[in-house]
Parts: sequence; structure tokens; C-alpha cells
Amino acid sequence: MKIKLLILLFACVTACKSFAGFITFEADQDSYNAGDEVTIDFFLNNANPVIDFLEVEYLFDDVALGFDSFAVTTDVFANTSFDFAFDDFGLLIIQVGFLAGWDSFLGTSFQLGSATFTALENGVGADLTLGSILAQDAAFNDVDPSVTSTNEVPAPAAIGLLSLSLVFVRLLRKQR
Repeated sequence: MKIKLLILLFACVTACKSFAGFITFEADQDSYNAGDEVTIDFFLNNANPVIDFLEVEYLFDDVALGFDSFAVTTDVFANTSFDFAFDDFGLLIIQVGFLAGWDSFLGTSFQLGSATFTALENGVGADLTLGSILAQDAAFNDVDPSVTSTNEVPAPAAIGLLSLSLVFVRLLRKQR
């Protein structure tokens, strides 16, 4: 039983992957008061050139922020067949359909666009949490969104998590 638990913990720790570096965002300031306009710029980093369709979901507190609009940059607009963004009760969903050869004009790292929110409370920050990313090629096959594929959890972090789990298992053993 103990060996199975250790193997399970090790598998979970080493399998952690993240797309957090693929899409990043930057707000125009750190804190907002009720009624302030909140502008957040979104950036794609090392995007896979085979992407034809991209959907990104961000979670936000819809009590603190009200979604107003999203607009792609002029360069992105010239290289997309459509762009659409909407708020689904605290879930910002951004969808973009790229034209063939977009990477020749935009490169693989560029500003995607900007979202505008309204602060609904005082002292609000632009706190967004990446929910999910869907990237597909022209044949509707799912593809890795990043050129570098997924970013594995760095070895020191994985070793730290494994060490913590081993300490936890040891404490459980001592209690028995």
C-alpha cells in the first residue's frame, strides 16, 4: 500500500504541466476604484504557427469587475478571420480564428489584444486566473498552443513537492 501511494504521488508530481507562459496579461495599473476603467493587454508567447483557432478562458470575480469589451490589435485583426470575446458569469472567453500564414506577419510572440472592464468595487485589482486553452489546426485537430509545447514544472519545484509528500507519508507512519 505504501509503495503504491509513493508511486502515485511521484506520478502526479512529475506529470504537472502548465500553459501559463503561453498567454500572459498586463493591467494598466495595480488597483482600481469603483467606476474606473480597467484595461488588460493580452500577449501570446511562442505561439504554435499551425494554430487556426484559439480559445482562451480566464476566470475573474464578476462581483468586483464587469466585462465591457475585447478588441484585437490592428495587426492581429489583419491576420484573423474572426475574433470574439464574451463574459459567461465570471468567465472571460476569447476566441480567435487565424488566417493561414499569420505567423509570417505577426511572428510567434505578439500582443493579441486588450480587454476593458469596469471596476465595481474600491481597491479592485485585475485578478484573472487562466482557466483553459484550446488550440486547433485548420483540420480541427487539437494542437499544443506553444511552439515549445507544454512547460513542465521545473525540477526543483517537482523535487520540493515530492519531498513534502514523503514527509507527509512519514508523519502518517509515525502516528500509527
